[in-house]
Amino acid sequence: MTETVAQPGQRRRRWRVVILSAILLLLVSYTGLDAWAGRRVAREVARLEAKYGSFDEATLQVAIVPPADNRARIVRAAAALTIPLTGSSLSAVRLKATEPVPAETRAFAMANGPAIRMAAEIGTRRQSSWEVEYRWPGDRPPWGGIRTLSDALFVTSLLDIEAGRAEEAAKAITTGLAVASTLRQEPDLISQLMRMSALSSRPLEALQQLITRLEPSKEALADVATLLAESRSPDPMQVGLLGETKMANAVLARMEAGRGDDRVGAVWSGPLGRIGRPFVRLSRAGYLRQMGRLLDVQTGPRPLPAPVDTPNPPIWAWSDRLAYGFTRGIERSIETGDDYVSELGATEVAVALRRFRLDHGTYPESLSMLTPAYLASVAIDPYTGQPPVYARAGAGFTLRARIGPSSRPVARPALEWTVAK
Repeated sequence: MTETVAQPGQRRRRWRVVILSAILLLLVSYTGLDAWAGRRVAREVARLEAKYGSFDEATLQVAIVPPADNRARIVRAAAALTIPLTGSSLSAVRLKATEPVPAETRAFAMANGPAIRMAAEIGTRRQSSWEVEYRWPGDRPPWGGIRTLSDALFVTSLLDIEAGRAEEAAKAITTGLAVASTLRQEPDLISQLMRMSALSSRPLEALQQLITRLEPSKEALADVATLLAESRSPDPMQVGLLGETKMANAVLARMEAGRGDDRVGAVWSGPLGRIGRPFVRLSRAGYLRQMGRLLDVQTGPRPLPAPVDTPNPPIWAWSDRLAYGFTRGIERSIETGDDYVSELGATEVAVALRRFRLDHGTYPESLSMLTPAYLASVAIDPYTGQPPVYARAGAGFTLRARIGPSSRPVARPALEWTVAK
């Protein structure tokens, strides 16, 4: 038999067919993957919007508040007057309410007197909006000045407690709670974490010392109770998680569309962004799925189920790793939110107990006697599903709520109360 030998021209044609077939197969696979990933994104967005409302980035804009009734404008002006902490006055950050106030920290509070007096005007206003455009990466509240103002109010309240000035201390504490309250509507996780930790915990700590050591009036305690009830709503972690999800979803949507900006980066503009779209879509769908799970946990019943250990995705699953990079650490934030709710609930109950005693001469036999005159409902400890543990002790009471297993009790002193009278 005679063996046929392919001529060079035939070989070239065969290779062209092979290459064109491979390109066609790649395009078909790419198109299929892109469409499938797009459907996954649409499904996750639809599921979330059915439960939590529109995910349009425009919904991140906080409702307009009349300037004359906007607390945040007072806080912004007061924050601009603050004198930042220096090396010697940094002890204000670490100062415990049970400790004497050192001289340099007293000087820090005095230096911020003008800011504190301006912040006191916050009580004349009832609404809040920081008028921030969250679609712009650099537009955020002035965190440094707000934190300094909060520290100055905390130190001022301790100085008033040391001097036996119960009413003045209650006013400083109420102002501190109102400062934290200006962030209630802000739809980003950083704002809500600041609200729950740096800004709210110190007034609650000072309030514990005020009730333990002094006798604030009914009127002062009623004002405090109003701010405490206001601090509960809306739920800070739900606001923060939902805002964080919307912002990251918008960033991934811009990457998907090949639109570079300050958040996404120019690398995703043009052809590269288009080529990488299926993989960005997969990452977006994975992110939305994970954040949807966390939102479901946050809005679900308490106590929480046992945490599920989620391992890092393997290195080759880069779309999953990108989604994981967005959500890493956020699960721990849910525990921070529950710590805040636990401490806030215990403080609300303690204030209600003191108000009850001022009216009736003694503390109640049970917490149920506080409703509805002093509490709309008794706070529930998110770690037990039950009210804080309360007991009368002589002429006073003890009260105890829990904190998360990963948390430091020293960071939430208002969880445990021992009041002698």
